[in-house]
Amino acid sequence: MNKVLFDKENESRPYLAANAVIIKNINGKKHILLGIRKNVAGAGFYYVPGGHVKMGERINDSLVREVKEECGLDVIVENFVWVEENFEGPHHVTLYYQTRLINSNQEPKNMEPHKCEGWQWFPVSNPPKPLWVTLGDFLKTFAS
Repeated sequence: MNKVLFDKENESRPYLAANAVIIKNINGKKHILLGIRKNVAGAGFYYVPGGHVKMGERINDSLVREVKEECGLDVIVENFVWVEENFEGPHHVTLYYQTRLINSNQEPKNMEPHKCEGWQWFPVSNPPKPLWVTLGDFLKTFAS
């Protein structure tokens, strides 16, 4: 599988990404939006929406853009949650932020089926498997 994460002039820099942890209250229980990644970083795992930060783009703006592009949802960025650094494949740094829906009745759509199997809400206390490792670590702490 050919994964192109860098253009030639930026190959010597780490790949910077921002991911949105979207939590929604459904029937009195916290749920998280997850999808199974395809042919991109995290392929085969349940993962949160997000992606690369473009040159000159603010991180918050990239999160809003990526969630809209991937899920069709409108979000507000609330809090920084954790950072992940990965050296498997190209070196990349991913920033995770808790976000919330502007309209809590809005439902996700799979806007990029070539990158994701589809988006679903899962209980924070009982996430699906296989879950991306750092996301599983976060949910254990968050659910308690």
